[in-house]
Amino acid sequence: MLEAFFGGFEARFQRGEIASVCFRFAKFVERLVQLEYFFKQLWRSLLLVFAFLARALDGQEILDATDRIELTRATLAMRDLANRMAIFYRKYIPGYENSYLAITAQSVGVRDSRRIVCEYTITGQDVLAGREFEDGIGRYGSLMDVHDKSGKKSLMLTEVGGKGWFHIPFRSLLPTGTKNLIVAGRCISADYDAQGSVRSQAACMVTGQAAGTAAALAVRGNVEPRYVEISMLQAVLRLQNQVI
Repeated sequence: MLEAFFGGFEARFQRGEIASVCFRFAKFVERLVQLEYFFKQLWRSLLLVFAFLARALDGQEILDATDRIELTRATLAMRDLANRMAIFYRKYIPGYENSYLAITAQSVGVRDSRRIVCEYTITGQDVLAGREFEDGIGRYGSLMDVHDKSGKKSLMLTEVGGKGWFHIPFRSLLPTGTKNLIVAGRCISADYDAQGSVRSQAACMVTGQAAGTAAALAVRGNVEPRYVEISMLQAVLRLQNQVI
């Protein structure tokens, strides 16, 4: 049996099959050597990203967004990280040899801080169910991105339910216990989970447009903002191409 096996092996070798396999393997190794630099730099980039995420999550745990000293410390830390990233790209990433850091933000971005309690508080369930409201002043459908500080749950990049959007109700812009004040932007009334969606810039534009329009209608009608007729507010917003 062994004699037959080695006899066949020798025959295949004589036909050049083994030589062909060796040649293909050598080309494969050569290709790996060519890609070695790329994968090495890719791995280093991933390590840098992981380090950045770790520092960002650490900052989320310890940063008090109402403390100007902590905000300053965080801003300086992020600028230091941005400089380190710029140096890394110049040194290791092909095509970035002459790149430079042009500008950084004036202050560190904060996902969550104080929110104002209004006549209605948008909940995470409202977002997940794609809930509609009679006093809706705009549709919104951004993914709900929640980083739970306890680490027990995660709603990272969770899609909006229902039709893929939910209404932002006008009541979530009207603070309780005060008059002639309308809230817009990240500080509207929303629970921690819901704010993972409504904190983003597009929602700030939706609520800002509604707040400004409602204020103008309140002045024109000589009434408090909460007494502005919702159908009139919605009609004017539609004329401004607000999607309701």
